[in-house]
Amino acid sequence: MACGRLRFAALAAGVLLASAAGAADRIGSAGPIRSYGGIPCARGVEALMNGECDPPAVDAALPPAQRVQAHLERARQLIGLIRPEQARHALDDAVAADPANVTARVLRARARMEIAGDDARADIAAALALDPDNVDALATRAFLIRDDPPNALQNVNAALARAPHHADALWIRATLLTRLGAPDKAVRDLDEALAAEPGFTQARRTHAQLLMRMGQYARVEADASAMLAERPDQQTYELRAAARTALGNHAGAIEDLDAVLDTARGPRPPIGKEQVGLYIQRALALVRTGNSQAARRDLNTVVGLGGLRAVLQMQVYLRQHGFPDIALDGKRSDALDEAMIACFVNEACGRGIATRS
Repeated sequence: MACGRLRFAALAAGVLLASAAGAADRIGSAGPIRSYGGIPCARGVEALMNGECDPPAVDAALPPAQRVQAHLERARQLIGLIRPEQARHALDDAVAADPANVTARVLRARARMEIAGDDARADIAAALALDPDNVDALATRAFLIRDDPPNALQNVNAALARAPHHADALWIRATLLTRLGAPDKAVRDLDEALAAEPGFTQARRTHAQLLMRMGQYARVEADASAMLAERPDQQTYELRAAARTALGNHAGAIEDLDAVLDTARGPRPPIGKEQVGLYIQRALALVRTGNSQAARRDLNTVVGLGGLRAVLQMQVYLRQHGFPDIALDGKRSDALDEAMIACFVNEACGRGIATRS
């Protein structure tokens, strides 16, 4: 429980420090809730966690039509405050106030899908029984049955036939097309989704990840830069660093990796495989910009905090890529350092070791 509260506090603190993200729609209308957060609590994180910033309860004396709308608005505010459980309760109240309200059914399904998939599917089935052509319900059902891509695709196609520029439906179809091995079509759908809603971060991230696999690094850098301008986060810095490395912009990659690795406070042990890879990636970029001394410091970090396994990984890779005399003993040596620096200078070798680590 304490760990859960700490994780919540860290997330809530980030929301309090962040802006309201302009006019970007954080909730969306179909599929999973795009993101929680965005509404600040002026009283602080503890007050937020204790519900002191929650919107007031809905007046039970309101007429049913007004009451359901008030419950829906309250749920949206609770989503913005990162109060998911309370938001689900508000949506229960909305459905209780009007079981035939399709909007309430769809939003409750979306808020439930990560923790109660069967309940979410039941809400969507009820929504489509009430309104078989409802675009949000069709697109949400497509996401809920995404493990059956052909059937899911049929549902989202039906949604897009009715609303061709529906950003959430386009994103959902793009994820299905990716599963079905049609990345070019997926990118086109994501292009359309972003044309309709430039602030749709989830679609932009999927777009960037797909383009990365396709080797379109300049477009990846542009996507990552747009996301970082709105809301900086580690995953996006890493993505842009990888794109910049591929483009030969090593100075730019170093800036992004500095942001991720937080050089002002230094490395914090223990470091896992992912961080080992980031330190090696930065060491590679440092060598390419002529700063071998700083690169050696990153190698020191890998050896000191990554342990025997990290050193063995580097030794095995070097043995396989033109350095047959490197010992396989998991120990740091001058020969290992020199081989690593030489590998970093070589485009193919350096790219491979950064990817593999």
